[in-house]
Amino acid sequence: MNTDWQTKTIAPNGHLVQVDCNSGAERHIQHASCKCGQAMLIEFDAKYSGRHDRKRVFYADSPDNLSAFRCRGCHEPVSDCVPGANYEVRSNYNSMIKRRVIQQPKPRCCDRV
Repeated sequence: MNTDWQTKTIAPNGHLVQVDCNSGAERHIQHASCKCGQAMLIEFDAKYSGRHDRKRVFYADSPDNLSAFRCRGCHEPVSDCVPGANYEVRSNYNSMIKRRVIQQPKPRCCDRV
């Protein structure tokens, strides 16, 4: 799929809002760089992120839908060495896990001792 991303505006949170001129799809991006200086992009609420927090870290020259999990320069995980690429636990996902762990099944009337 051929894409041509153009910057549309800057969101209040500082993310660039880009639009694909061919499909009209929008994405929110932040420019970032690794601690070793390697330039990267972070897409928020990405359709094909592979992460629970739906962030996609990638290089500007990488093909669409390809994520970077380690830096090309220092080979460290991007979640550790790129500011903004750290993993975040979404509150709804976190509450779902807590419900599964904390809630115990209610005893039935025939289970009384």
